[in-house]
Amino acid sequence: MSDIFEVISYDIWGNKVDGFEVNQSFYTGIDIEIGETATDKDILKALKEVNFLAKTAKFKCFEIEGDFEHTLYVSHNSTNLGYFPFCELRRKS
Repeated sequence: MSDIFEVISYDIWGNKVDGFEVNQSFYTGIDIEIGETATDKDILKALKEVNFLAKTAKFKCFEIEGDFEHTLYVSHNSTNLGYFPFCELRRKS
């Protein structure tokens, strides 16, 4: 079974030393379909297919946490910055 998720973009503040926090979040107007058994790689592929994530982005640089029933949180691991909030996927249906 698949569900529709809204892609929510973040405006973040912070740095590697003090950490990061989300200043604001914005609905991008993009929805993606994610199956209940989807892997992190499947979810990142879906973000690439709708051009939210660059085609050249490396899967190993992202981490996804959260609850499929509500919200999934995507973090990016940058060599210079460490992990920081990247976006969230809010379940619509």
